[in-house]
Amino acid sequence: MAQILKYTNENMDSEGYAFSFETSDGISRQESAMLRHAGTPMEALEVQGSVNWIGPDGIHYKLNYLADENGFQPQGEHLPQLETARIDH
Repeated sequence: MAQILKYTNENMDSEGYAFSFETSDGISRQESAMLRHAGTPMEALEVQGSVNWIGPDGIHYKLNYLADENGFQPQGEHLPQLETARIDH
């Protein structure tokens, strides 16, 4: 049974939020969000963060992410990578 070792939470009213936590089983997460383009048709919440954990295979994983008007954009060494084909003219 994991214990919470550290926890922070900040509410920035309508402007956004931030939180983080760490548990005794090696999981940690941090996330923050900011309101972008407030009061315009482009108004959107931009969320960025990261999560760390140790998988059942004993490997340490880290996932960074950004979510904004362009969608959810994860990054991590364990994720499949898109190969870009180079076209020579």
